[in-house]
Amino acid sequence: MILMVNLYRTFPIQVFASAISGTTQISIAISLALVLIFAKTNCFVHHISFYKDVLFLEASHLLLLIMFSNTADTLTIPIMTLSVFFAFLFNTFSLPAYISQVPAEAQDTVSSHPQAPHPSLGLYPIRFIFNTIFLDPDQLSSSSKKTSYTIMLSPAISLLVGMVHFRIDIGRLEFLLSLICSFFAGLLLYMMIRKRIFSTISCLYTLAVSMLFFSIIMENLVDLTVRISNATGLGIQLLSGTFLSLQSNLTEIVTCLKYKGNEMLTVSSCSILYTHIFNALLFFPTIRLLLTKDGILPHSQNISNAPFVYFSYVFILAEIKVIFVNYLLRHHKLTKDLGYTLIAIYALFIIGFAIEGKEHLCK
Repeated sequence: MILMVNLYRTFPIQVFASAISGTTQISIAISLALVLIFAKTNCFVHHISFYKDVLFLEASHLLLLIMFSNTADTLTIPIMTLSVFFAFLFNTFSLPAYISQVPAEAQDTVSSHPQAPHPSLGLYPIRFIFNTIFLDPDQLSSSSKKTSYTIMLSPAISLLVGMVHFRIDIGRLEFLLSLICSFFAGLLLYMMIRKRIFSTISCLYTLAVSMLFFSIIMENLVDLTVRISNATGLGIQLLSGTFLSLQSNLTEIVTCLKYKGNEMLTVSSCSILYTHIFNALLFFPTIRLLLTKDGILPHSQNISNAPFVYFSYVFILAEIKVIFVNYLLRHHKLTKDLGYTLIAIYALFIIGFAIEGKEHLCK
């Protein structure tokens, strides 16, 4: 959401549309492929929910292209898109869950996610920092011998990062007092979690800190993308549709690889398919209604010179059709070979755009 607002306010619509299309490509081709590849067995999908998700996925992308192309209508199409989103919500809550348990007598059952690989020494410092900041639940062990003390450091680290990003200038005494208060806040969090008191507070804290850090990361990634484009000469459309979209999908990819068992299959698959639906049917029309009302519009209001959008639209439809065919041929299951096929399609998309759209790579 934060990334979309920044792009829509400061960049031409071609860059914004390329980022949305690239995000959809990576969600379907990379994130879903990782879920299928790392699952021990095939994923059984309820047929009614599957057809509903495919229908709304195609409808969301079609409505998104209509909003990109029709620049004169700033009210009717966004309201119609929001209506489609509420219809999607109604059907989502009224229909069966996306991932269902395979009957016990079936040979191909939905099993747990493969055990996480042992962390390497090279990645351990990075994992330690992220676990410290975001209070990774896996670090909270009930055993006193394996107690994690990173919880006490998390508020202090969050305070330092926030002060550096927002350039907060305070005196040494105020800084020292703030650091001490944040340390005591971390100690209080640690005691509450150890005693299993107010666990909801720790979850809310984690959510708030995560939103703060992701906001900072997304804002800086937009600036980094512009600098890379100026330094290398690569087109901002290509970078926003690949590099920037990949960064915005990192949280989704981590979610796909983090959860285990049937919970992993449910959360990951819904996150993948619903990310684009929420972006196209809820976030973008809402942003367009609000920013248009305030008079804040992109510099260019057409996508006639956005080859990345049209090129990706063809491959997104191809990926949806491949998923549909695999689902029918595999008897309501999504298999590992589908994951490898989706990755191959995405690689073909990048190679094809580099060959056919090479005159647009530096625009």
